Amino acid sequence: EPGDLAAAGPRGDPLLVAYIVNWGAYALATGPHRVFDAPFYHPSPNTLSLSEHLLSVSWPFAPLAAFDRPLLLYNATVFASFFLSAFFFYLYLRRIGCSAIPAWFGGMLFSFTPWRYAQLGPAQLGYTWWIPLTLLAIEIWLERPRVAAALAAGIGIGFVFEASVYHGYFFAFFLLAYLAVRLLFGRRNWTGRRLLAHGLVGVAAAAVVLAPSF
Repeated sequence: EPGDLAAAGPRGDPLLVAYIVNWGAYALATGPHRVFDAPFYHPSPNTLSLSEHLLSVSWPFAPLAAFDRPLLLYNATVFASFFLSAFFFYLYLRRIGCSAIPAWFGGMLFSFTPWRYAQLGPAQLGYTWWIPLTLLAIEIWLERPRVAAALAAGIGIGFVFEASVYHGYFFAFFLLAYLAVRLLFGRRNWTGRRLLAHGLVGVAAAAVVLAPSF
């Protein structure tokens, strides 16, 4: 089982997030098929789905679970979230035409805004790096429509939800407006049939990612 978290300080969001992140990493190594059967509310099944399960955060950092130091893994995800978010937003801005310096400033503003420091307790609100990665996949599709890019965008949307349900809902509404503007006013490299087919691929990919959560 994940190591003792008694030293995590005051009870609340940090303790909850630290436990969930560590459980996901532990389950990946010991039995991915039972990851949603977290050891609480026994004997109820699928208990991890009662909260944000953070698998798109815990699994990329799973190698750190080998140290059996839950707070190390948790702190690593929080610390890395700033730099991953900044780097991927930088790549997104470069993709849409920004030069290096403005893109660098944009990445810093996206990742190091003051509100993030007030959200270190509910760390899932800082796990934002899947957002620019999803936008990057969408831009790649808009530039050259391919099934692989649509698939990546759909998976990215699912991972945004897995990292934070709050961000997932807000991002979904943002994407509707973003795609409408980009499709209407951007270069038309796609046909209606391809848009529909690839859109269904993206939706299906997101559904597959999110289906185990329900």
